Amino acid sequence: MPHQIRTATADEADPACAVLHASITHCCVDDHHGDPVALDAWLRNKTPAQLRAWILSPHHHAITAFAGGRPGRWHGAHSPGSPTP
Repeated sequence: MPHQIRTATADEADPACAVLHASITHCCVDDHHGDPVALDAWLRNKTPAQLRAWILSPHHHAITAFAGGRPGRWHGAHSPGSPTP
């Protein structure tokens, strides 16, 4: 199945947040060890509103990868030295 990778848009914040939460929860167990306190701290700022702010920030670049029309990956990078939204 071909993938489409493109710049994320603010209206994708909700599905991107779900992808990000699933990725951290299931793929980063070696880092958070299933500890609910550590996981909560890691996920606390991964809200749709915060992702929207990151996507709209001129200091942040966010991309979304789609497979079969559904978001499957999300990545964001912040410019070093710039303010965090």
